[in-house]
Order: sequence, then structure tokens, then C-alpha cells
Amino acid sequence: MDNKMYCTNCGAEMDPNASICVKCGVNKGKIKKYCAHCGKPVSEEQDVCTNCGAQLSNRIDISKGKDTIKNLSDKAIKETGNLAELASKKMGKQIKPVYLISALGALIAVIVVAVFLMMPKHLDGTYTTKVNILFAEVEDSYIFDGDKFTEKVDGDKRTTGTYEIKDGKVTLKPLNGESITGELSKDKKTITIDNYKYKKVEEK
Repeated sequence: MDNKMYCTNCGAEMDPNASICVKCGVNKGKIKKYCAHCGKPVSEEQDVCTNCGAQLSNRIDISKGKDTIKNLSDKAIKETGNLAELASKKMGKQIKPVYLISALGALIAVIVVAVFLMMPKHLDGTYTTKVNILFAEVEDSYIFDGDKFTEKVDGDKRTTGTYEIKDGKVTLKPLNGESITGELSKDKKTITIDNYKYKKVEEK
């Protein structure tokens, strides 16, 4: 196998492992005047070398992509028509492809809603932050398990209770005391309560 490599700027033979041509100093493949595989002159518009057939560019021909998408769309429509025809024969009455497509769309919508509803509504793990109390910095943590939470200050249990999540907010309901509401981030990695940001402790 021929391992020769040529500079695409000046056409000089170069080390295949080199990133810069020692003759002209241009980065390998930066300018396309010569084929990197055979060293013959080429034009910027060429995607394939006319001498050796090597691919010169990674550009995608958009027109080919459009044709492929159109062919796939036509095939999908034809297959849906065939499916409707098959269903019509089985049921003994005419079923239009439009009805079949509508039914498939409705089924997909039901599946998406079901997946969304099955997503967990509870938090788990520990969310912690540093809080200043009487000129001292302490670690305040909320530990969530199922629908219950425990608040600890510097490792000592302070309060327990239940909580609920609604509209991006977490409402903590201590067994003794008033409810506290905080903002839950979309990725459920932080809870902001009274301008303190509690970050989830990642398990190692």
C-alpha cells in the first residue's frame, strides 16, 4: 500500500504524520490546490480527485440529502398506504391512510404523556449550603427520601416533615412549624430557599 502524502497547497511530498508542510509551511489540508493522495492539481470545487479517485472534501451535497429525504417521505407515505390497504382487507371495509396516520399520532401522544406522568415526582439525596448564623458559618442540609425530608445543621437533626413539588417549587412542611417554599431548578440539582442555594450532593 502506498503511504505517500502530498501537500494540498504546493504539491510537495510530505511525511504522512506531519501536520505542516516543510516546503511551504501550510497546515495539512488547509488549502486545496493538490490531491493529498497522488499530488496532482485539483480545484477548490472538486470533491473527488479526477486522477486517483480519492475523496478531497467532507462536504455534504445538500441536493442529495433533499432527494434522500423526499424518497424516504414518499416511501413512508407509500408504506402507510399499503398498511391502510392491508388493514382494510382484514376488516372488510375501507380505511384511509389519513385515519391510520392520525391514529398513530394519537398513540405517540398518549405514550409521551404516559412517560411524563410516570416521571418521579419526588426528590432524593442531600441538598446542602453554607449559612451564617450569629457570625458563624454552618452547613445546612435537607435530606430527601420519598415524600419526607430531614433538615440537619452541621450534622445535627433540626426538623423533619413532608414536602411536595408543584410548578417548579418545593414546599417543605415541617411537623412542627410553618411551611417553607423554595425554587427547584429544572435539572433538580439546586433548591433556592430565602436566597440560599442548596446544591445536591453528588454520590461518588
